[in-house]
Amino acid sequence: MSQQDLAPTLSALTGVPIPRNSLGAMVPQMVAFADDQFEEEEELAAWIYNAKQVLIKLIICVGSMLRKWEKIAGLRGAGQQRQRVQRE
Repeated sequence: MSQQDLAPTLSALTGVPIPRNSLGAMVPQMVAFADDQFEEEEELAAWIYNAKQVLIKLIICVGSMLRKWEKIAGLRGAGQQRQRVQRE
């Protein structure tokens, strides 16, 4: 088990909200081990919440990387020049 997966897994098992900055994913084997402890709706809600957190972090990271690449490649200036030409 990866260390980053520990927080969301333990949070799901104890009923505590998954930490906001957690990038890990719940470990299915551990959640299945405690299956009798949860209602299906609770387990599904935890999986969905965890997936949303990871997706949001991914979107933020990719957006940040794209902005850096645009800046390095000078694409921002090119896009602004294109817009000026189209207006005229």
